[in-house]
Amino acid sequence: MSLISASDVQARLSTAAYSRLFAKSGGSTVDATFLALCVAEAESQVRIWTKAAFPGGFDATGGTVDIAIVGATVAVACYNAARLHPSATEGEAYRRGFDDAREFFKALSRDQDARPVTAVTGRAKPRAAIANTTDASGVATNSYTRAASAQDATGF
Repeated sequence: MSLISASDVQARLSTAAYSRLFAKSGGSTVDATFLALCVAEAESQVRIWTKAAFPGGFDATGGTVDIAIVGATVAVACYNAARLHPSATEGEAYRRGFDDAREFFKALSRDQDARPVTAVTGRAKPRAAIANTTDASGVATNSYTRAASAQDATGF
């Protein structure tokens, strides 16, 4: 499933900005091939950045992609267009949007104060968790836990 479409990009920009940014040859007519390339590249970047935390993608539960993810992906697409477009003059503003989007996706991947609404319950995969804390009898398997509860003798 796609994260964004050309209409998502167009909806977030003024008509003038949209025409100027995606008119590859510097005119006022949007180059649909260039727009599709920028959208595909942005989706690829976002999926690469978040693959470890969301291996099934943001829509793994069959839901729609959260609007904040769509907006951040559009910011990446706009910056990609600005950096590839020789006549774009507002590249710095698009760069700030790109940087904000990158930080947002980092926070999602690290499960820091952000989680997509459509994500499956539980922590994002890169988070460390203590597994096998007790065995079948309920005895702690971690040597530090056993020493702290005086279940094992220590050298102290």
